[in-house]
Amino acid sequence: MLRAGFVLCLIAGCRLNFDDLAGDPSQTSEVALLAGATSVDVTVCTESAATIDWVLTRAAIDPSAMSVEPLLAGAEASEVALELGAHGCSRRTVTIAPNEATVSLLGVITPHTGAASSQITTQTLHPMFETRTFMNEDHNAESYVIHFPESYYRDPSAPVPMLAFTHGWGHSTNVGAGVVPIARLTTDSGFLEYFVERRPAVTDQPFAVIAPQCDGANYNCWGWTDVVRIVEYALDHAEANGLAIDPHRIYVTGISTGGEGAWRTAMDLERLPGHTNHHRVAAAVPTLSTYDPDAPAPGYLAANICSISTIPIWAFHCQEDSTQSVQNDQNMVDAVNACPGGGSATLSIGHWMFMGSTHAGFLEVYTDTHGFSRDGESSIYTWLLKQRR
Repeated sequence: MLRAGFVLCLIAGCRLNFDDLAGDPSQTSEVALLAGATSVDVTVCTESAATIDWVLTRAAIDPSAMSVEPLLAGAEASEVALELGAHGCSRRTVTIAPNEATVSLLGVITPHTGAASSQITTQTLHPMFETRTFMNEDHNAESYVIHFPESYYRDPSAPVPMLAFTHGWGHSTNVGAGVVPIARLTTDSGFLEYFVERRPAVTDQPFAVIAPQCDGANYNCWGWTDVVRIVEYALDHAEANGLAIDPHRIYVTGISTGGEGAWRTAMDLERLPGHTNHHRVAAAVPTLSTYDPDAPAPGYLAANICSISTIPIWAFHCQEDSTQSVQNDQNMVDAVNACPGGGSATLSIGHWMFMGSTHAGFLEVYTDTHGFSRDGESSIYTWLLKQRR
């Protein structure tokens, strides 16, 4: 019978030394993959000669209760009986597609001498994003992308901080570009794909991330003037389906027209008519925002902007932006800070370029390479987590 214990490895490219793990045959090693990683290399090395069986399955496994034979028999893919000499290593790369079920990679190590039992290492992968569609309270179909932090898989009942993302105009569906698959949000939204790449550096920042898609057939996607219903419905649906959101740590960020959406999410969740307002924003990071002070009604922003005067807001814009003027975010920051008692909004203005466009800076903002700091923090993620309601 195989024995099992646990060692945690939180980055891709894990390297395990069998002899460090096998001193006590009652303890073996499970390598728990950084939840949501799309690809991981697992390397196992041994000081002495051994045999390794790699087993790949599509489910989470408790190796302590299993023997080698049923594992190998039920494996979807495996490499069996690979011989390792002294100081030998074996490596496997495992990938997981968006929305794919949990994947487990087991390395079953049997030393030729010096141990009475085999050793198992387990690598478990969870999907980086899930997409969901539901009927909201307006009786419209709504879709969103959601990412669960690594802590969620350990304890789904523990409240987690939530970061909502409002996308740019080009990712709205049923507008000028026609139907836009929601899966595009995970590949070229300007945020989600960089959040994925940044994950090894933010494993101690356990956000759940939710990104609803604006449907132009039902809502006004320019400026996200219907943002409250869209974001609030998505948050409600996520909670109703098992996600515990920390009500004190709800954040929002967005790009371009979604940058204005981030401003409006913070503002409108403070005054959502007929709602319990249990979802209220603790801090916001708008980027490259559009600006329409008279949507959805004349004088709307001026009448409501002071509802967010106490919410910390860190905005970003490119000085040379020829698509949306830097003055857009400057107007919002100035309006907030002119409220009675002052505000807590700042604007960081950079000089950026992305694929020949000056409507840029999201890459730098979301990978923490923008070069600015606020309250002693250069990372927007660590800065956000300092803010609580």
